[in-house]
Amino acid sequence: MIFTIKVSLCLFTFHVFVLTEPSYVPSPYVPDAEGAHYEGILAAWLARKSGQSYRHPFNLSVYKNITPVLGLNMLKWFCPTAVSHLKDGMSFPTAHDS
Repeated sequence: MIFTIKVSLCLFTFHVFVLTEPSYVPSPYVPDAEGAHYEGILAAWLARKSGQSYRHPFNLSVYKNITPVLGLNMLKWFCPTAVSHLKDGMSFPTAHDS
């Protein structure tokens, strides 16, 4: 009897939490990363079409893109444990900042 109750509770929770689209996020909370990606592609295409060069604002260099996440000390990149250099994660340097 106890086994049957446990199995039915497991099946019920599986149905509620897995089968009812667990990845659903209300639209105000979904970041528009896909839209930003296509805006960059469109801007690069328009620049090429008009004969201009285009550089994505977040493409600084490999080193400058990695250091905000892993820190300035390259020896600690192999075992990243320090988090004191991390900021809020919502703003990153761009080519327009300098």
